[in-house]
Amino acid sequence: MDDRFAPRIVENAARFHGPRKHFVFHKGMGHLPTDVAPDLRSRAFVIEAFVDLAEGDEGVLIAHGDATSGYSLFVRGGRLVYDMNVGGLHATTVGDGAVPSGRHRLGVAVRSEAGKRHITLLIDGAAAGGSETHLGFNTFISWSGLDIGRDRGSPVADYDAPFAFTGQLAKVEVTMDVQAPLDGEAIAEAEMARQ
Repeated sequence: MDDRFAPRIVENAARFHGPRKHFVFHKGMGHLPTDVAPDLRSRAFVIEAFVDLAEGDEGVLIAHGDATSGYSLFVRGGRLVYDMNVGGLHATTVGDGAVPSGRHRLGVAVRSEAGKRHITLLIDGAAAGGSETHLGFNTFISWSGLDIGRDRGSPVADYDAPFAFTGQLAKVEVTMDVQAPLDGEAIAEAEMARQ
């Protein structure tokens, strides 16, 4: 018998992913449950979507969660947008300028430092806007799963779901820093609340 509750939560999270820190999701994939989605809690990460878009194309590139909590990377009004929704509080980062037409890597890099999250929007690897917030996913992202090219549930951000991407989306890559340790006690509390 093993009565170590919080440590087992962290071990189970590691068991799903092992040493894996890079995920590739292709267009047309189905809804992915949270338990097997990339675990971005308390980690630095980069998300990049490989797209081909024309003027006026917009929509969700990746969305994990729902209206209660989650994150979404999308294009709206010609600009790249990342919305981090933590319990209904939103930290929204909007790109500095319009995304040019054509083939691009559209992304976001998030890192933590001194209790803040530093968010940098990326176009072809170059900074295209940024912000800082005290909000972050320390113990919980969402019970809802992850979608590529649309947001199937209640919307993570202030758009009408599913807000499907109208351009061509080849794939989305998520790369995370797996060195940051998970807080087993806090995650265990979140898991108990889920029951």
